[in-house]
Amino acid sequence: MKLRYAVLFGTMLLLPVEIKLGVPALLMKGEQMGVLQVFTKSQTSSIYIVETIAFKSNLTLTVRTSEKSVIKVQLIGLQAANKQWQSQAAGAIALLLQASNAQVSLINTQPIKPGEIAGIITLPNGTSLQEILLADGLAKLDFPPLARLPQETTQRLQHAEAQAKAQRKNVWGENHTRFVTQS
Repeated sequence: MKLRYAVLFGTMLLLPVEIKLGVPALLMKGEQMGVLQVFTKSQTSSIYIVETIAFKSNLTLTVRTSEKSVIKVQLIGLQAANKQWQSQAAGAIALLLQASNAQVSLINTQPIKPGEIAGIITLPNGTSLQEILLADGLAKLDFPPLARLPQETTQRLQHAEAQAKAQRKNVWGENHTRFVTQS
C-alpha cells in the first residue's frame, strides 16, 4: 500500500464513527438541498494528486502536479481550529480523498509565496472541500480572505456555514467558543 493511502487510512481510523458514516450522506443531502453546489468544469484547472494533509496555521494539502512538481495549497477562507476540530476535518478530507483516488482540482488560486498557494480545492465531482467542511460544521469562515474571492464563491461558503450554524453542527454546538486555537 502506498504511504499516502496508509496515512489517509490511519487518519480515517481516528475519526468518530458518526463522522465516518455521515460524510457520504452529507455530500448527497447537501447536493440535493443545494447547500453544496457543484462547480462547473470550466472553472476548474487540471487534476492534482493529494500527497499529505497538514495543519500549521491553516489547513494545507500538499499536491503533485502532472509535471511532478509539488505545491502546498492552503484551503482559503477557513479559520485555524483547535486540535480536535483539525483532526476531525482532516479525517473527513481523508475519507473524501479516498473516494476520489486523492484527485482534486484548484480554482480561485492566489500565490502566497514560492511553492505555496491558497485556493478553493474541489473534488472530481466539482464539490469544494471548503463547502463540505463548513456545511458539516468542521470549520468556520475566515472573512478577510473571502474578500479576494468571487462573490458567488463567497456566497456559497457563507451559505454552507449558515446551514451548519442553524443545525448547530459540530463547532456550532454547545462548546463552539473553543474552536480557535489557544496560543
